[in-house]
Amino acid sequence: MGKRLLIAVDDTESAQRAIRYVGHMAGMIKDLHSVLLHIQPAVSQFVSDAARSDPATREELNRLKSANAYASEALLERYQGKLREIGVTVDRIATVSRPRKAGVAKTILDFGHENRLNAIVAGRRGLSPLKKTFLGSVSADLVEHSTFLPIWIVGSEPPNNRILVPVDGSESALRAVDHLGHMFKGHPDVQFQFFHVIPRMVESCPIDFGSGLERLERVGRRGAHHCIDNFHAKAISLLEAAGLKEQQIDIKVSERMINPGKGIVSEINRGDYRTVVIGRRGMNQSFFAGSVSRYLLSKTDHVTLWLVT
Repeated sequence: MGKRLLIAVDDTESAQRAIRYVGHMAGMIKDLHSVLLHIQPAVSQFVSDAARSDPATREELNRLKSANAYASEALLERYQGKLREIGVTVDRIATVSRPRKAGVAKTILDFGHENRLNAIVAGRRGLSPLKKTFLGSVSADLVEHSTFLPIWIVGSEPPNNRILVPVDGSESALRAVDHLGHMFKGHPDVQFQFFHVIPRMVESCPIDFGSGLERLERVGRRGAHHCIDNFHAKAISLLEAAGLKEQQIDIKVSERMINPGKGIVSEINRGDYRTVVIGRRGMNQSFFAGSVSRYLLSKTDHVTLWLVT
């Protein structure tokens, strides 16, 4: 079985960007299959209750459901056509339309779990007057509530062959590398940049403790380097097992940034990265899932983030 992505779509520009991103990725990820999922609009429970006893209401309700299903199928057919225009063959595209019964995000997550898909792809929503970006409610719920499936939040720029992988030596970061290796298995032209930020204590602590703080920083820095060296050895082993070459992997450590998120954003802009793969649980089980992920989501609207649990 090939790699399978679940693309959550609706009639928005952000969904179109998600489709284009996956279409470009299909040229980089071998044997990639896409499942396009559209959740139909909800029907009022009051209307459904009334339809049980009122034939006229029931007839109107059935007409509404048929119209929703027709519009949903037409939307999915249009997006299937866009993927085919990019070069994805029809045998690698499936479409699914589902009536909304629970929350949209829950329906998407349940479908992804039940069908053992590799990741869920969703777009961001833009505030056009100021060109600011925020997560729509569905995308935000997917990020918040996914406990197993990676979530890809698509930015405005198409992907290139340079992938940034911020790491902190945690098991979650290692799972992100494993996901990366699985998706790009055997691809010779993708370049991976591991990036680790070690905040400096002397910059982040406003109190002068004299030489004692400097000694603590040296000890902490040695420990951090030892941890990340061990991590890199494991991570490179995972990627090599996936048929990738050590020459495709670069490692960079920064010790000068107080805020890891700012360091990552600077590296994204410096290296023109369009895809960033990051674990959602850091060394303390909340680091990347909290401040860093939120910071990246708010500061990198052009970048696609793969958030791996």
